Amino acid sequence: MADVADVRAKLAQGRLKDAMAAVLEVLRTSPEDADALGLFGRALLESGQAVAAAAALERAIRAGATESSTRHAAALALEAAGDRDGAEQILRDSAAADPDGALLLAAMLTRSGRTDDALALLRDRRDATGLLYRAHALLVAGWDAHARTTYASAVALDPAVRRYHAPIVNELGFVGLESAARATLARGLLLEPDEGELLHLHAAYEGLTVEGANERYVEAVFDRFAASFETRLRDDLEYRVPEELDRLLESARGAPDGSLEILDVGCGTGLLGGVVAPRAGRLDGVDISGEMLARAERRHCYDRLVKGEILATLPLLRHHYDVVLAADVLIYFGALDPFFARCRDVLRPGGLLGFSIERGSGAGDLQPNGRFAHSLQTTSTALAGAGFRVCEARDTVVRLELSEPVAGHNVIAELAA
Repeated sequence: MADVADVRAKLAQGRLKDAMAAVLEVLRTSPEDADALGLFGRALLESGQAVAAAAALERAIRAGATESSTRHAAALALEAAGDRDGAEQILRDSAAADPDGALLLAAMLTRSGRTDDALALLRDRRDATGLLYRAHALLVAGWDAHARTTYASAVALDPAVRRYHAPIVNELGFVGLESAARATLARGLLLEPDEGELLHLHAAYEGLTVEGANERYVEAVFDRFAASFETRLRDDLEYRVPEELDRLLESARGAPDGSLEILDVGCGTGLLGGVVAPRAGRLDGVDISGEMLARAERRHCYDRLVKGEILATLPLLRHHYDVVLAADVLIYFGALDPFFARCRDVLRPGGLLGFSIERGSGAGDLQPNGRFAHSLQTTSTALAGAGFRVCEARDTVVRLELSEPVAGHNVIAELAA
């Protein structure tokens, strides 16, 4: 029997689908449980349902919910649902006793151009996060020099605030506040013009043509989400690419016999490695995220794990493989030619390359979500240019996004002997 503590733990672990099922079970027996309603609203908000989330979270507050996270989520949901006055009122009611809520209120006031009110709310804040929000308000007010001085003070207190901009942009965009996300992104770039995550998000929002995702962006994202990566991908997004690539490999090479030397490119936490390990006499992995590799190591299925950016690292392996696999990797590459060339150089003649792509209309369309999509035709052309022929390509649903299927392809190609 699920309880509120169980729901809270699942949400903290990023297991959104399990959390939703558990909280609905709680609400069936206790429909007015304030904490359960709050968690239900937070789960709805994380799944992109702002209007439903706002209703559930307001109901939780009326039922007596006291957790600050419930009020914060309610304010964000109400703003996303178009009720900014209601959102502000929820935060004002508890601002004196809730420093984080006061920050959210200041940010909301800044977004609506009411910078005098925002700066008044932040006047006595001397912590790094308070100064960061103050810097954003000062930029909107037109006090650029003062904003930069304030931001420098924030960084001096805590250098980690340099990495706070992108998560704020992502959260706003995720709940549907795109104009607010764009404005926050622009201000972030004024304060941190070389920050990798912000540069990639800028390219995605503006539809710029880039060859691939910024290296610092990819590393930062996966380091941040390593702890919840597997449960989020498997349980909530219904990600099954590793098993599907394994079936393609079986179609090309037959049943597992433990003889293949396999390289898992962008191995992450080892989801794919764990599936294909029975086929491998040797299994190596490469990933840019140290946090992801630490979790891959715990699987005890890899012979060698190497940290590094893919294009720079593959030539350093000084080994040739029978199979190279890349699950959910090419979504970070706009231009595929360099990737396929690197894979060719570490494969034996007649070796196999297996990978997934998100379905696009051209050669490397950068989507607003920051991922690249590719058409099967342009991908096949790039493969041929690197000396590969497509053995098989299967349509698939790569993952769910906001409960909607993301179309893609799983491909296996053979290098000329």
